[in-house]
Amino acid sequence: MPISHFPLADTVILTMKIQQIHLFITAGQLIAWSIALLVGLLTRLLVGRRMVFGIFGTFIAALIGVWIATSVIIIGIPHDFSVYDIPLLKAFIGAIILEIVWYFLTYSSYRVWANRRRYRKDVPEVPR
Repeated sequence: MPISHFPLADTVILTMKIQQIHLFITAGQLIAWSIALLVGLLTRLLVGRRMVFGIFGTFIAALIGVWIATSVIIIGIPHDFSVYDIPLLKAFIGAIILEIVWYFLTYSSYRVWANRRRYRKDVPEVPR
């Protein structure tokens, strides 16, 4: 029985096959990615350029936060609105908390990296 016939299955948006590996993107994955992107962009706007790995690091940290909040830690929030089995409030809270943790863990290493001495070879000016 294919997975699309189960009553609680997620809607498959895109499928592809690369050699013997079958990949598919579902609506739940797109929702989790959009939450992570939104929280990552907001964090980038609030904190500025002080995040390690830039926008990619904030996106990955928020995506891991969504995954931890929705799949790893089982906490029921009453009246939480779910779309394609993604509880939105819990996903936003998890992404925001992990962004805060990511910021505090990496800020000291960013400060050292940002204050490093830039290598620049002084080139003498050519007289004209």
